[in-house]
Amino acid sequence: MTDGVRVTVLAGQLLRSAADFFDTVAEQNPSLSTMMRDNAEVYRQVAQAVETDPFSRLDVEDLDPPPTVADLAMRLLSDAAEFFENVFQQNPETGEDLPATAEAYRALAELVAEDPEARLPTDA
Repeated sequence: MTDGVRVTVLAGQLLRSAADFFDTVAEQNPSLSTMMRDNAEVYRQVAQAVETDPFSRLDVEDLDPPPTVADLAMRLLSDAAEFFENVFQQNPETGEDLPATAEAYRALAELVAEDPEARLPTDA
């Protein structure tokens, strides 16, 4: 299918949204600020890379073959899903949408893992 939106474009959008969420957590939790802002920066860099060249290989020592950017994006989407679930478990009264958000991240991670070139219809 050549119509529709590439899953890597959606992955980039979700990775940027996760980065924004991490920035919010950093603002609200000074003790986590450095870690959350570092995570946000990594998510933004991977978002850009997965949209432009999802099949490029990362230079990672001791991994043969080295992972692709799509592999890393899939991992970060999965990690974000787990993070959102953990935040919800710790704050169920303020994060009622987080389980659905986590599921969306997990579903997109699976799509990226299956076929980074896949496209989803825009009329669904």
